[in-house]
Amino acid sequence: FGDASKSLLMLPREYFGSFDLVLVDLSETVTSMSVTDKLDILGALALLVKPDGIILKNEVYFESFASMFKYSVMVNWYDNPIICSQVMTMGSNTVDFLNPTLQDTDIENLFIKPLKEIDDPFEYYHDYAKNTTSRPVCYKSDSDESSSQERSPGI
Repeated sequence: FGDASKSLLMLPREYFGSFDLVLVDLSETVTSMSVTDKLDILGALALLVKPDGIILKNEVYFESFASMFKYSVMVNWYDNPIICSQVMTMGSNTVDFLNPTLQDTDIENLFIKPLKEIDDPFEYYHDYAKNTTSRPVCYKSDSDESSSQERSPGI
């Protein structure tokens, strides 16, 4: 709490691979910090997503996501009343953002129109990538590495 690189080390093991959606709102400096010797914060957060889930990060992270996930899209919302424009990047290993299954949730909101009023579902898309060579975020190593925590979060 306060240091994402330390907080991620304290999460229970069962949290990893259990989230449908992970929303990330961290500064560029924090996002690139290391959690372990081989894993930065963005990579660790990607491990929280279910295989069929989505991770969303504010700002321009398209290149990072395009190399990490099978499907990536960058969305640009130009009519943001406070900051004029907001960029968000989404990644998934199973959700193809160019072939979405849209459904009307009947949830009242201020931004997204009802499906019957949407003329172009890709109106906010800026970039899209399908990476057929993306490496799984989590892979089993051939070496027998210890699963014990090597460094303490220092609460």
